Amino acid sequence: MGSARRSTTRAARRRAPVRKRRTPEEAREEILAAAQRRLKRDGPTGLKLQDVAADVGVSHPAILHYFHSREELVAAVVERAAQELHHDLLEILSTATDGSAGPELMERVHQVMTERQHGRLLAWLALTGHGPLVTAPMREGWRAIIDQTHAARTAGGFQGDREDTAFCVVLSSLALFAMSIAGAPSFDAAGLGTSAAIQTRFREWLAALIAGHLMSMPGGMETPGGARMS
Repeated sequence: MGSARRSTTRAARRRAPVRKRRTPEEAREEILAAAQRRLKRDGPTGLKLQDVAADVGVSHPAILHYFHSREELVAAVVERAAQELHHDLLEILSTATDGSAGPELMERVHQVMTERQHGRLLAWLALTGHGPLVTAPMREGWRAIIDQTHAARTAGGFQGDREDTAFCVVLSSLALFAMSIAGAPSFDAAGLGTSAAIQTRFREWLAALIAGHLMSMPGGMETPGGARMS
């Protein structure tokens, strides 16, 4: 009987999962990465310590060892996610040379906002009051894009004030942001389906529409109200 118990105990030990050894820095980073994935999917209100602990393979108290409360974990993961978003967007903005209406730039922003789920993250942060959503370097990057686009516009003899150029940049930005959140349902509601191909064609159409507006009507541009800008 005793030998049977010992055999059962040894078998249970063999079946028990081996805990992964982590340094404190590695454990903290894995917790933050798991929490960020949950944040993008479920939003700040859906972030639960038990779920994060299960994702990482640690206990609930282990989470509290590194982050003393749920609120502290949410604040840390929001800061981490915002830094990642800012880095990705700044990298795009700093390497852009053709203005924000270019199809290539639009596709790169789409990848950041939709495929990496940063658009959903921005929406969650805005709705829950976390931030800041726009940092000073990001603001400078967007203004540089507007300046580059406007310089290319005027160099080609296509006149229009800087505000009109800025409106085009804002329009493309808002469209990409909205697509990252409700693109598929919107196309489906319009009877266009939800395929990736139709969404790609829309972005190409939008880029061509903005480029056509920016590079049309040399010598003055007519606004929707009928006034001409020079």
